[in-house]
Amino acid sequence: MKSKTIHVCLLLAVLFFSLFAGGEAVSAQLEPTKVYVLTVDGTIELGLSQYVLRGLKQAQQEQAAVLIEINTFGGRVDAAVEIRDFILRMETPVIAFVRERAISAGALIAIAAPHIAMAPGSTIGAAEPRPLDEKNVSFLRAEFSSTARRNNRDPDIAAAMVDADI
Repeated sequence: MKSKTIHVCLLLAVLFFSLFAGGEAVSAQLEPTKVYVLTVDGTIELGLSQYVLRGLKQAQQEQAAVLIEINTFGGRVDAAVEIRDFILRMETPVIAFVRERAISAGALIAIAAPHIAMAPGSTIGAAEPRPLDEKNVSFLRAEFSSTARRNNRDPDIAAAMVDADI
């Protein structure tokens, strides 16, 4: 299974470089020579966010592209928002690869990446907050919508991941 994941990551890296190779828009961007693979696996918590932030910072310093491999049922919103904010500030290419699931906080991380790839049968969404009150729903709905809008994605779909009334 690990070998299959490595092959998928290599294929995504090739796809990733093809997205950024040779286009006019690329001339203003950094052209990465390496790809960092960061894994968001299991529960998202502050320790995991520090690992991801260290990896993103190092990739930025080395002008490397980043592939974030995601498989999570979610976790802490504050940790996911930290990761989201840093991804949105990245000057090097970032792609999220949803290996199995990007649920809840994992969905926010995925939609923060400028590019998302999903393995067959993988899922994204289900981000209704707990505790389920209007303040939490309002905050997360806005975070998801604005993140989607920033990456030219449909903000209504992102908001619907958080708010069952949409």
